[in-house]
Amino acid sequence: MNVFREHAGSFELDLDADPQRAWVALTQEMGNWWTADMTAAGGRMALEAQLGGRLFETTSDGGGILWATVGVLVPGQKVECFGELSPAFGGPARTWHSFEITPSVAGRSTLTYHDHVWGSVDEGLGATLLQGWKAILGGLQRHLAT
Repeated sequence: MNVFREHAGSFELDLDADPQRAWVALTQEMGNWWTADMTAAGGRMALEAQLGGRLFETTSDGGGILWATVGVLVPGQKVECFGELSPAFGGPARTWHSFEITPSVAGRSTLTYHDHVWGSVDEGLGATLLQGWKAILGGLQRHLAT
């Protein structure tokens, strides 16, 4: 049964790219590394890295899903997105996602991801979402390693 719950989690990924290259891959090349099996409708993902921009999925028939809206942007470093989960995707609930890229060692960078969801959600949803984001952002990690 869904009741009001709050879940938060985070993780870091080591990226084989300097912060500038990692930022470009995160914000401009999302459709190249985010696999269709990790989308809601089998579409192509994109991020508009501007205030009010969209994290969204488009499908070949002209449909799509708005995943979240950019609410915080520090160009080259951080983007925070706020969104909704409909009942079809485990809600109703609100979501907050933070993606931050920082320099690490010699030409590499670290992506820190924070996830927060609150609303009428199942007890295990937070762990499921965090596991999904690890798989999704693993695509970015692999993309930069090639």
